[in-house]
Amino acid sequence: MRDELTQCLAKLGQEIKIISPYYDANKDGKNNYLENDEMVLYNDIEVKMDKNYTFKIYFGKKNNIKYYFLYNKEIFPEAYHNCGVHEKIIRIALFGKLSLELLCNIQMIPSVIITND
Repeated sequence: MRDELTQCLAKLGQEIKIISPYYDANKDGKNNYLENDEMVLYNDIEVKMDKNYTFKIYFGKKNNIKYYFLYNKEIFPEAYHNCGVHEKIIRIALFGKLSLELLCNIQMIPSVIITND
């Protein structure tokens, strides 16, 4: 269900890239949960906010969709991490800024950006 839109657009010939956090642990508490999805380390990107943060960028391709997963254990420890408002704002701002940095890095100007949350 979560991939319906992207799968349909890819089948119509649209170029689709998905940028998502790669949490240290998924909702089931499992670490390294992308190992079976043939993701490779693409690059490291540093982003400056209240301090410098380094993110590992993992890349994979499936069904003509390119996936980029952003990993930093401190920022994305788990999905739905329980933290204070200040930390949530930092996480949201870092994700936005890092996504834009990645788009510059892969030299892509998107026609449409769809976000969740």
